[in-house]
Amino acid sequence: MENEWINDPQSPYWLLIIYALCEDAKQNNETKWEEYLSEITFSNRFFPKNNAVFMEIDQQAKSAETVIPAQSLLYRARIYKDPPNKNLMDYLREELGYSEEKWQKEKTKFSEHNIEYQLKLFLASYNGIDMPKGNDKESLALTRAVKRWRSSKFKGYNKKDSMPPPPDKTPAGRANPNCISYTYLSEDQNTPIYEVRPTIGQNVSVAKFKLIKDIRVYDISKPIVGNRPEDIFPKLFTLISEKFSLPYNGNEIEYLPTQYLAEYIKHLGFDGIRYNSSLNKGGKNIVLFSKDCYEIISSQLYQISNMELKFGEPKILPIEE
Repeated sequence: MENEWINDPQSPYWLLIIYALCEDAKQNNETKWEEYLSEITFSNRFFPKNNAVFMEIDQQAKSAETVIPAQSLLYRARIYKDPPNKNLMDYLREELGYSEEKWQKEKTKFSEHNIEYQLKLFLASYNGIDMPKGNDKESLALTRAVKRWRSSKFKGYNKKDSMPPPPDKTPAGRANPNCISYTYLSEDQNTPIYEVRPTIGQNVSVAKFKLIKDIRVYDISKPIVGNRPEDIFPKLFTLISEKFSLPYNGNEIEYLPTQYLAEYIKHLGFDGIRYNSSLNKGGKNIVLFSKDCYEIISSQLYQISNMELKFGEPKILPIEE
């Protein structure tokens, strides 16, 4: 028959039909999100009436529930604005018995007039080379300071400075409104470095957190898998996940819809949200609503030496030749 190919599910005809239906589903999801975005931004900031997005969050809550067990390690990064040897120099000042005021005067003299002393300091702190033995006051103080530095758990920011800011100093973010402090963490050490967007040459402090109890998070990064024919079409949940991960470069207005979703998920009884990193492929981020579920155990200092960009052609259709 002339149109026999219409009944062949492998024919280009059906491929075009499926593609068109997928595009329609994507557009429908975008429309639902835009309606929610418009309402939360311009009409009803606190009691929105748009139900499509919230219905989807409710509908997927059971499958999105993920428990992260106690003792799990999570990470948080901050640009390190102090000199990289600050902690070591603080130990040295203490070992020399100098006050802050006296140290400010004496450290210039060390830098300008005691080259051998500075060389010992550099080799000891950065290359791990044993220092020449000496019995003078400065050499003994340096030996003790380096030992303290090497055994210290905090080589970047200290425990206090690794914490999220207090509420009165908390700016609006992806999940939190102004003056409500949440903790943004990642599941590996690399992802939080990407998230703070450092430049080459900058130093980054990465703090290690340990959960002290099981936490129940809403995993918005989970793909929806189903066996029904309609499951091949794009889901509103997938779009919500993408929108939640998008970087908005500090534009507080654009964070309003994700902030409201975070508050809604918090209202459902979850301890936090797990979502994809938009800057490190495969990386997972977690925002925690409470600070009583973790402890900070250490920090390490890293210098950014290179940032690699990879790219490829966009995938239009999954056609197999």
